[in-house]
Amino acid sequence: MSARGPRFKDDIFALADFMSLGRRCGWPIAVSPGTIGELGAIQRPDKRNRLTNWANGLLQYFSQFSELSVADRDSCTSELERFTAGQRCWLSELLEFLPQESDRQLVIDALERGCDVFLTMDYKTIWCYRDDLNRFGLQVMRPVELLEHIKPWAGLLC
Repeated sequence: MSARGPRFKDDIFALADFMSLGRRCGWPIAVSPGTIGELGAIQRPDKRNRLTNWANGLLQYFSQFSELSVADRDSCTSELERFTAGQRCWLSELLEFLPQESDRQLVIDALERGCDVFLTMDYKTIWCYRDDLNRFGLQVMRPVELLEHIKPWAGLLC
């Protein structure tokens, strides 16, 4: 981890703390099917398998709080389908300031699921456009930022 710098290390530890707190409090923590697809492109098999298993665990955890059927829960590509294909295309056009289509789809997935916060450790794309994404009601944060935001209230939140 140290090769990626202190920001990455801080975010990893904050993410672990946040996930622990989220499970204790029963917060619905969502993972996008697009994220799982991106993990499948990781070159190193051991890293790809570890991260994919972790993301699938998050997907199963999230499905406890959603309206997904048992069959959908077993599928990494299931969507809640709150948006029509036309709405997704329209949103994709509004999000053209994001340089990659895959990033636009991740944001659309978050909006579709009604997320308030979009956690990312991708410091080069989505995080750089966080002010632009605020107008959609989606607050983009690093894990360390979210943990700092909720930590004073953590005892009251559970």
